[in-house]
Amino acid sequence: MLLLLLLLLLLLLLLLLLLLLLLLLLLLLLLLLLLLLLLLLLLLLLLLLLLLLLLLLLLLLLLLLLLLLLLLLLLLLLLLLLLLLLLLLLPLLLLLLLLLLLLLLLLRYNYDF
Repeated sequence: MLLLLLLLLLLLLLLLLLLLLLLLLLLLLLLLLLLLLLLLLLLLLLLLLLLLLLLLLLLLLLLLLLLLLLLLLLLLLLLLLLLLLLLLLLPLLLLLLLLLLLLLLLLRYNYDF
């Protein structure tokens, strides 16, 4: 009877040990899961940061493109202004040339001038 009781106690102790081991295993699993979740969160954060960086780069590129376009527009405007100036000065230049030609003709036929 005492032997049976001792055996029963031993069995109970073994069961308790097994339960404790199972609990420990569960705790370890939970910890692993938490670590995995943390890693996933970190990865997500990294991805978000990368996306933000990409967006910033895109914005910078867009700004650069806009600046280039503005520069091109300014150059075009300058060219247009130059053309307008040339068009305004062309009649004056032609008139000057005509006057010079007239003067040359006058000098050719009239020596006492």
